[in-house]
Amino acid sequence: MNSPGRRPPARPPLRIGVLGDSFPAPSDDGIRQGRELGHLLGTRGYSILYQPHASSLKQVLAESAARSGAHVTGFLPVEPGNREGPPTRHGELLFVVRDADQARRMLRRQSDAFLVLPGGLETLGDAFQLISLVASGRDDRPVVLMETAPAGDLLREALRRLVDDEVRHHRYRLVHLAGTPAEALRLLESEPVSGLAAVSSRPGDLRRY
Repeated sequence: MNSPGRRPPARPPLRIGVLGDSFPAPSDDGIRQGRELGHLLGTRGYSILYQPHASSLKQVLAESAARSGAHVTGFLPVEPGNREGPPTRHGELLFVVRDADQARRMLRRQSDAFLVLPGGLETLGDAFQLISLVASGRDDRPVVLMETAPAGDLLREALRRLVDDEVRHHRYRLVHLAGTPAEALRLLESEPVSGLAAVSSRPGDLRRY
């Protein structure tokens, strides 16, 4: 039986890869939106995959999502020889990996869709790498970018240039800009799951990568 106030997903639960970094520091409004979006994703019973980072917006979102019922998996890069990592929170499943590149590979392999939160140059680099894969036809998973300032201004202008004609619009049809948590959720749910993500996200399977 479903718990009161919890709407079951009308589709297989999404595994959402969340990208973002801790610079610049999230604003109060960004933190509020991160908590709201995390709550929305958690109440849908979706899974969150991310790279833990203190003081980042993705950490705020992941913790809020976990408190609201999401399955949260973190991929934590550490220095060689250090296999401990920070304590898990709210039932988070934590995998300690050798470096940030391995964390990115694992996150991308296991995700059905991607949510890019506002951040700095590292976030922009990750975002445009995903966008280029979609545009070239090598990936057909949706990419939703939250356009909260300051990164939102850069993303909005860049994407406006990319979709300025019909041909390009078709190529970038899976790339979306969202201005609110509710819009981000709607866009994530508007695309079918492509099946490109790994079939299983059980711990035994994840550790093979």
